[in-house]
Amino acid sequence: MASLALLAACDGTPGADAPANTAAAAPTPEAVAPTPPAMATPTPASTPVSRPTTDVTTGQRTPADAAAVVQAYYAAIDRGDFDAAYALWDRDGAASNQTLAQFKRGFAETATTAVETGAPTNGEGAAGSVYIDVPVTVTATLKDGTKQRFTGTYTLRRVNDVPGATPEQLSWHLASATLHKK
Repeated sequence: MASLALLAACDGTPGADAPANTAAAAPTPEAVAPTPPAMATPTPASTPVSRPTTDVTTGQRTPADAAAVVQAYYAAIDRGDFDAAYALWDRDGAASNQTLAQFKRGFAETATTAVETGAPTNGEGAAGSVYIDVPVTVTATLKDGTKQRFTGTYTLRRVNDVPGATPEQLSWHLASATLHKK
């Protein structure tokens, strides 16, 4: 959640003075913001955010699925569905290093967001999990019209394909974000 989630980590407002998120914490205002070139198309508030589907031929999540989670995250933020955005963080939102209330306050002054994702890299595995990095450029527009731009990386995690793993465990989740204000 190295995009808008980073904004939320710093009192939820993009541009708030806070250090960039470099650990498995929620992004800070200086660390996250969506990008206009690949702006996510907002979905109606009644439309639930759905996770990318598993490739049934291999049972594996693809790098494109990881990037889709980042895009879904910003689409949820853009439409004001902070519960859905928070749920995309690992450990039911705990990986954002914020409570849901803090997360929501972090976006109180955000009007719109857009994210452009790059090619995912680093499909490394460790201790029963697979991690992948998704580079992003985020552009956030505040309610006062101020635009902010952030670049960085979201690291996503899912469990390895092991017997008994649930579909939720096999899904990509935002594990950490490192974003920097440009």
